[in-house]
Amino acid sequence: MKDCIFCDIVSGKEPCCKIYEDDFALAFLDIANDCSGHTLVIPKKHYISVLDCEKSYLDAVMSVVQKVSIIM
Repeated sequence: MKDCIFCDIVSGKEPCCKIYEDDFALAFLDIANDCSGHTLVIPKKHYISVLDCEKSYLDAVMSVVQKVSIIM
């Protein structure tokens, strides 16, 4: 997707502080740093919203949310 910061992060065009990564999802620290440890978890495939997200990707993202939440 053109002009999508999250796609640029997934592709490596923009830097991030990775917490976790697998074939479906990427977890990284929020660059705003408003709250220590605030972590974003995104699918590695572009979607407009959670309602647009394929079930397999949504399941994978939520699995990463659980993993990251436990260690943070």
